[in-house]
Amino acid sequence: MAQRQKRAITSERVKRDAPAYRIVIQKCGGLSTFCDITGFAPATVHNWLRSGLIPAKWYEPNLSYQRYIMGRAALSGIAVTPSDFIEGMGA
Repeated sequence: MAQRQKRAITSERVKRDAPAYRIVIQKCGGLSTFCDITGFAPATVHNWLRSGLIPAKWYEPNLSYQRYIMGRAALSGIAVTPSDFIEGMGA
């Protein structure tokens, strides 16, 4: 049986100038740390990194992904602001 090759995350797959990258990688310190803080599955977060955006809508009626992430990050001492989620706005 042939061994499957692992695919590495490449710069073509992850949008490094996008809001999702800025929040997950730069502000929270990486995929694993972000997943530990928020409880989201790594596959979900990786999809956000590939698309570049974290969706606003969530299945909870009065909660958004973005509001949830800001709250969980604040509990960990990480400042994530609404402007971080907007393309071209974050620091």
